[in-house]
Amino acid sequence: MADQPWPDDGASYEFAGGDAKALEKWQAQVEKSLEQGKLVLTHQFGDTYFLTGKCPRCDHSLAKVVEFAVRVPGGATRNAAFDVSTTSVPKRVDSVTVDVPCSCAAPHDGRSEKRSGCGWGKGMPVKLDKPAPG
Repeated sequence: MADQPWPDDGASYEFAGGDAKALEKWQAQVEKSLEQGKLVLTHQFGDTYFLTGKCPRCDHSLAKVVEFAVRVPGGATRNAAFDVSTTSVPKRVDSVTVDVPCSCAAPHDGRSEKRSGCGWGKGMPVKLDKPAPG
């Protein structure tokens, strides 16, 4: 994991998923970006929010849909053929833990043409708190 100052719009592509130290840094940087308004959670409908703003690492565009609801078992049902299937129902939550990957289209040295972003955030789940209404 390179230890360059952030943000760095010239950052090379680097996949840091699975690295505990990188995950800790990413969580702190995402929280800092939310506090500074560089990342914003905007309510769309129901429990759906849109996270938009600047990647904490490369300062390019980042966008992600965030659902503040999880699926929980809702019981079992039988259909006409007497097959049993389980159902799930959404449960509203105040925080979620999700990947927040950089999704920019800006060039990053070392990134294949099939990928997007600077490489950070994928495989690095961070905790996001649901904004207060208003």
